Amino acid sequence: MIRNALILATSISILICTARADEFPARKPGLWEITTTLKGSPPDVARSCIDEATEAELLKKAKSTMATICSRHDTQVIGNIVTVDSICRPVSSEQTSHAVTTFNGDAAYTTVTTLHYNPPFMGKVDTSMTQDGKWMGPCGPDMQPGDIITHGQKLHIGAKP
Repeated sequence: MIRNALILATSISILICTARADEFPARKPGLWEITTTLKGSPPDVARSCIDEATEAELLKKAKSTMATICSRHDTQVIGNIVTVDSICRPVSSEQTSHAVTTFNGDAAYTTVTTLHYNPPFMGKVDTSMTQDGKWMGPCGPDMQPGDIITHGQKLHIGAKP
């Protein structure tokens, strides 16, 4: 439970990075495997089927969330590396984050995020998270754009299929 809450809170920083996706290389449509590793925890793997419309909707939602919860959001793009520094309040603590995303074309990326919570969130003051995304190929017949499989459950984000 604590691990899931921390992953949710730290994943907000990834979502916030996505809010600047107009400055990022576009992800290739299809099936993506995203491995999130929170310091001191085993990796969490999710699979997500995306298309251009799903990416656009995620971007819109991320920008809306960022405008609501963040007081600072600075982005620097140098080649295939995007650095984002932000101050947000996604939960009861202020979250200061520094995220560096390195893109390998449109088929892979790695984001390393360091976070500081004030006051501590679920006993944590500082933590770090790494997210590796890689394109797996076209979505299978059992998945539609917007489907995510995580923890053995299929969820759908975005518009109804």
